[in-house]
Amino acid sequence: MENDVKVGGAVEDTLIHGPGRVKRGLLWLESGAAREMGLSLDRLMNRAVVGPVWEVEAFNLAYSPTCAIGYASDRWAPRYHNVHEENGPEWMEDHGFCIDYNSDDSSDVMAAYGVLTDEWRTQLQALADERRPA
Repeated sequence: MENDVKVGGAVEDTLIHGPGRVKRGLLWLESGAAREMGLSLDRLMNRAVVGPVWEVEAFNLAYSPTCAIGYASDRWAPRYHNVHEENGPEWMEDHGFCIDYNSDDSSDVMAAYGVLTDEWRTQLQALADERRPA
């Protein structure tokens, strides 16, 4: 039986590697290095999955103000470029904060960011549910 879903490039890479990368990103957001940069996993969860509907809907890894680092930043000051400068593009990709977008197809890049954003939402929602008092 042939699979009707055709993926490739950045979308395929994100589907395969996104869950592990996002988990590494979540763990890093709990680190002292992240706290020193003014980042908080709790702040990210509150804004991306628990916050007002408009803010939850705006969460999108394709744009630095609304990405995981942007939402984890203190005082609404996105720290994406600080983290990128300190850790480099490969580290950012390996921790689920961005994708490897060596594609000339912008629709492929945006689709991959959609997949990555959905993976962040899924894992953040699971954490929020786990932390919710019984």
